[in-house]
Amino acid sequence: MNRRKYLSITGASVTAVLSGCAERSNSGNGLSSNISEGTQATNQDNRGNNLEDNTSENTQTAQNGINDAEPNGVPEFEIIQLEVPDEITQPETIDVELTVENTGDARGRFRGEVDIDVDGVFLPKSIQYDAEIGAGERTTLTKTLDPTHSGFVTFSLESVEHELMVIPEQTEPQIQGVRLIREWNEYGDVFQNAIDSASVGKLIVIGVRYWYWHGDSGTLDVSVEYETEGKEISHRDVTQDGSKRIVRQRGWEPREDYIKISTFRWDAGEYTTRVQIHDERIEGLSATKEVTYTLK
Repeated sequence: MNRRKYLSITGASVTAVLSGCAERSNSGNGLSSNISEGTQATNQDNRGNNLEDNTSENTQTAQNGINDAEPNGVPEFEIIQLEVPDEITQPETIDVELTVENTGDARGRFRGEVDIDVDGVFLPKSIQYDAEIGAGERTTLTKTLDPTHSGFVTFSLESVEHELMVIPEQTEPQIQGVRLIREWNEYGDVFQNAIDSASVGKLIVIGVRYWYWHGDSGTLDVSVEYETEGKEISHRDVTQDGSKRIVRQRGWEPREDYIKISTFRWDAGEYTTRVQIHDERIEGLSATKEVTYTLK
């Protein structure tokens, strides 16, 4: 729980950070109100008419419905809580709840803004909280957000931070590209070392780039299933990733892998290799991608 006070006739400015959600709807209470900001301004507006009617100041206050405030009081806002879920699975939405209390002695307007930070996946956006809160009252303002992509999200309000994981409906690996390449040494070689043809009778290298989902820290455990077809040949095999490295991040991670295929006793001509990535942890299988090339 985070408590932070703001003293203002027109309310407080609050900033939070949300990586990766687009605003869907408003569900806060009192978001559209024409009530003046602070009782002092309200009393001043009505003072002229009340003097003509010989109405006392106490009667004037009662007519304005502000019995819980001093005529010259000011609102003072305290952020009680910022609440978001720990995780959701698409297409669920997120309710971002901000609880605010007016600890001052006058009604006032609270204004707060939540900034949505860019993390490379989501588009930047912002949401605003706007509500009239009476003296001594506490209210919870809610905004519903609809994440357009899956991934790791951080909410922060002053010293308070909340982490949210937006889990995709499908967590199977997603192949981005398959290429015949000269060789593979590091990430990026799948596209940088791409070639259209190779020598028949020798080893060829097929590179694969794909996205892999890490819901939590754990072990990467995948295999590459592939099939090569030519005019008079069909060759199928599975290559197991022997690294099984430890993963310490969450969300989607871009990765590359490669397979080596012997073309001994193959004929020259055109060949097509089709590839799928198998996630051994969840028994998930990616869609098939292929590459066509020439052996000379």
